[in-house]
Amino acid sequence: MLISATKIYFCYHKTEVKKYLTYIFLISCFFNISASTIDKAFAALHEYDYFKAKKLFYTQLKKSRAEASFGLATIYYRNDNPFYKLDSAYKYIAICRNNFTNLSAKKKEKLKITYHLTDSTITALHDSISQKAYTVFLKNINIQSAEKYAATFYQSKYIEDVLCKRDSLAFNEIKHSSQSVVITNYMKMYPQSCYLQNAYQLLDYDIYQETTASKNDVAYLNYIKQTSKTKYTQQAKEELLAYYIQTKNADGIYYYIKNINASYYAWNALFSLEVKNYSEKNLQIFLKKYPDYPDKKQLEEEFVYWQTPLFSIKNAGKYGFADSIGKVCIEPIYNEVEDFKEGYGLVEKNNLYGYINKAGRVKIDFQYTDANSFMQQTAIVQQNKMSFLIDHAAKKISSDYDEIADFTDNAAIVKKNNLYGAINHTGEEIIKPNFSSLSDFAENMAAFMQNNKYGFINKQGFTVIAPVFTWVSGFKNNQCRVKIDNRLGVINKHGDFIIEPQYDVIDELYKGIYMVVKNNLYGFIDSTGCYLSEIKYSYNPSLRAADLTNGVYMRLIKDKKEELQDKNGVKYFSQDKFSQIQLGENDIVAASKKNKTQFYSITKTSLPKTIYNKIYTDKKYWYCSNDKGFSVFDVSVKEKIFTIEADEIKLLSDKFFTYTTDDGEGIITKAGTVVLGAFFDEITPTQELNVFYIERKEKGAYFNVNTLKFIWQENGFNSAYIADEE
Repeated sequence: MLISATKIYFCYHKTEVKKYLTYIFLISCFFNISASTIDKAFAALHEYDYFKAKKLFYTQLKKSRAEASFGLATIYYRNDNPFYKLDSAYKYIAICRNNFTNLSAKKKEKLKITYHLTDSTITALHDSISQKAYTVFLKNINIQSAEKYAATFYQSKYIEDVLCKRDSLAFNEIKHSSQSVVITNYMKMYPQSCYLQNAYQLLDYDIYQETTASKNDVAYLNYIKQTSKTKYTQQAKEELLAYYIQTKNADGIYYYIKNINASYYAWNALFSLEVKNYSEKNLQIFLKKYPDYPDKKQLEEEFVYWQTPLFSIKNAGKYGFADSIGKVCIEPIYNEVEDFKEGYGLVEKNNLYGYINKAGRVKIDFQYTDANSFMQQTAIVQQNKMSFLIDHAAKKISSDYDEIADFTDNAAIVKKNNLYGAINHTGEEIIKPNFSSLSDFAENMAAFMQNNKYGFINKQGFTVIAPVFTWVSGFKNNQCRVKIDNRLGVINKHGDFIIEPQYDVIDELYKGIYMVVKNNLYGFIDSTGCYLSEIKYSYNPSLRAADLTNGVYMRLIKDKKEELQDKNGVKYFSQDKFSQIQLGENDIVAASKKNKTQFYSITKTSLPKTIYNKIYTDKKYWYCSNDKGFSVFDVSVKEKIFTIEADEIKLLSDKFFTYTTDDGEGIITKAGTVVLGAFFDEITPTQELNVFYIERKEKGAYFNVNTLKFIWQENGFNSAYIADEE
């Protein structure tokens, strides 16, 4: 009969239904006299008599298997009857499909004419059942429902997607386990997983972590010796050397040099450990103990300069170097110089870069159009518009790249054919240039871009966090600020939200506290995601988290009045109506009211009641000014360090401050002794604690605060105060 096919087929081809309605009605009039059981079943289905139709279809499963199973599949598929059950619907449409395939062409033609039952109608119902079941699955995605769908709807076109979702869920459950046995079990359970490659990478990582868990030389050596080379082999070597250096194990460092990597960095670490006091005798002892030192001649030549820092000097537009007593060791003949690193000084001459040693001898010829200083026995250089790494012998140790960024976190981002990857200090390509964008590494994580969204990979190239963010800050303290749907939140290294993305601004974490902003109002949340205050205070874009909290207390600003609150919600100074509060590193604050500022103690500690015009802090000292001068106090305000007439004071080094007057900058000690008058333009520290670079009218000099003398002066530099020079 045509009834069944039309009734069932209407879900997919409604226009077909209209053609058969009249015919169905006329034919149904004869059912009581001439219709077969299967005809009666379809007629009952047409009349929505599901109980009768189901009973009749069951009786015909052996005789008319294709037609009866199609009818049963339809009943179980429809949700307007008590028999609605998609897994049963799929069971019978599968039976129908298998039996229909085995029918003769003559029988198929008869079913087509009688019931409009064809391959296309069967496929349409099959796909509709699969799709409806898939829709149900999407409403409650879990591993069990995915397994059930795959087992039940085994020929569904959604199988691959369902299994991939199952694999994703299962992988997410085990990826943070840090246990290789868990990863191995996952790989055995899901051998066809779409995350199998990720699982292999994670397995390598977990094996490395387990093998080296004790973080000692035995553990690192076991991994290096017993494991076939992986992406973590080089990391194990680096951490082994770092362990030997940290534990001051000279024998261990030498073993590393002889058996793993005879790098300059390792040799330098060994020399620094063995030769504690510089003398000719100690040098000879070292060379006798380690006769295989790679560059004895260089060591002997440079030994006289080894303990002497060299400072760059400038005369007539050219640069050279002088020592700490002002002796010119390398004449100023270069257009550009950088400080010595690992015994090599980067210099530029005639638009080409090369490297010299502290004796002034050229170690690597002038051949590069651009170059960086050495770091961990390698340097980034450029030649013929291509960038690559070299070692101390000028040996090329990496491939050519269009660009190589500076090393961060022991990795450098490289660019090749407009795609980005990464290399390590040995020149090894740890991540192939396959990314359209790749940030510098921080805490073993780098952000990559895919389809204009950011995610994160680790140094092994493993995608740790999927690309779903429109902006990321980079990881710090194992957390990262991210933006999604134009709202900021904070995630951990698993990609889980610590702070949900609902804020307009989240400032950088400061001492465990985030300042968050929503609708131009700010508040505080800690690094675990707990609210520390309400989000209702007046936001000022010029104030950062470091200005508003010291990790214990938080400034709450509203209606131009300030109060404090601690992490337990206790408020302070609510009734004082302060216009501004400055936080120190303890319970001491400087608060202002009516243009007068003084110190207050949150814990009611007794403090001086002196009124100041201005107070500020660098978290190490308090700086206060009034009509009597500028005073410096320690953080407790119990000790006044010194007082001087000045406009501003800043910490220069552990023992010295700069003070500023109308005439310029000078230097003063913690004892309040002026060692350099305030008539210079700029004063900056150098690598030597007692030597400072002084600049005046674009001319420079070095000043030794121990000898109170200028040890070197650029031609034209004037160290004398001239009152009317302006």
